[in-house]
Amino acid sequence: MFSIHLKKYSPILLAVLGTVILIAGYAYFHTSKEKDIDNSTNITNKNAMKEKADRPIPVYASQVRQGDFPVWLNALGNVSARQQVVLRSRIDGELVALHFKEGQLVKKGQLLAEIDARGLQTQLAQQRAQLAKDKSLFHNAQRDLARYNDLAADEAIAVQQRDTQAALVQQYQATIDSDIAQINNTELQLSYTKITAPLHGKIGFRQVDVGNQIKASDSNGLATIVEIDPITVVFSLPENYLTVLLTNQNKASPLTIEAWQKDNLVRLATSQNWIMDNQVDATTGSIRLKAFFDNPEQHLTPNQFVNIKVNINTLKSALIIPTNALLHGAQGDYVYQIMPDNTVQAVTVKLLETHDDQLAISASLNSGDQLVTDGNDKLRPGSKVRIIPAQDKTSEAEQK
Repeated sequence: MFSIHLKKYSPILLAVLGTVILIAGYAYFHTSKEKDIDNSTNITNKNAMKEKADRPIPVYASQVRQGDFPVWLNALGNVSARQQVVLRSRIDGELVALHFKEGQLVKKGQLLAEIDARGLQTQLAQQRAQLAKDKSLFHNAQRDLARYNDLAADEAIAVQQRDTQAALVQQYQATIDSDIAQINNTELQLSYTKITAPLHGKIGFRQVDVGNQIKASDSNGLATIVEIDPITVVFSLPENYLTVLLTNQNKASPLTIEAWQKDNLVRLATSQNWIMDNQVDATTGSIRLKAFFDNPEQHLTPNQFVNIKVNINTLKSALIIPTNALLHGAQGDYVYQIMPDNTVQAVTVKLLETHDDQLAISASLNSGDQLVTDGNDKLRPGSKVRIIPAQDKTSEAEQK
């Protein structure tokens, strides 16, 4: 009976078994194909990564150069005028004229303002008339004295009368001297009606208009004149540079001092003429200095703040590199040197001085060695590099 049932269902079993075999074969085939694809993809990715790793990294480079490197000290300076004068009247009176424009340059002795002088001129005329009158009396008294001397010699008059006449002559002489002194004083007062510039400089805003009554006691005055050329800058340096300053002060080639705009983009003036204060400020531990600058183009203005750079020394035959070549790591400062095979190696350096975008260093480098200046963030020791010409960087910057 079992055999009968087996025969009855054997076609069905065979069909099921065949289907299972087909499904298993299909699954095996596709699994093997996916594995082959994955293996191929992995090999391709590894090859791409290896190719990318071997591809040179584009960088910009600059050469190490050797030369003298100036050592600069930086300070904040305040511009001040060597001389500053407030124009004030020495007499009381009406302001009748102003002969200047606000902000103009004036010369010493130039007429700037006038005060009504008519009252003093009238007084001067009266005093001169009085002087002429007193001189006439004096000369007449002198002639009388001469006659009295002759008469006294002949004993025609008493000697006392002659002496009285001599005293009268002296009295008239004293009166004349007094008249001359009064005239001189009035002429001096009259000269004060014309206000002139006491120095070369630049005049500021006027404080009084024409037609106002001004007094010698006015505190504001008419205007202010400041000396512009030359001009001074006061600044301070730490007291530990005192020895250097004293040494350089006695040298034939003194310190060079430069004044720069506060953004350090424009140099305003240069000078080697300076003086040092006679004591150290105990509260700040600094020494004050004053530098004198020629200022024909008025780049410096009183009370202006400027950056001061003082050249206190020069490093001879120093290795000089651009600032952007220097990198900072856990082991200290270093640079990437480009080797002849276009690979890079890290070279430890010691920073000596810095000025603007240049650095003076001490390192096992030579003049002419090439250093990476841009693109070094992707580098590792041994990385291959490709140097981009400097003109390409200039063109790229212009396009930006």
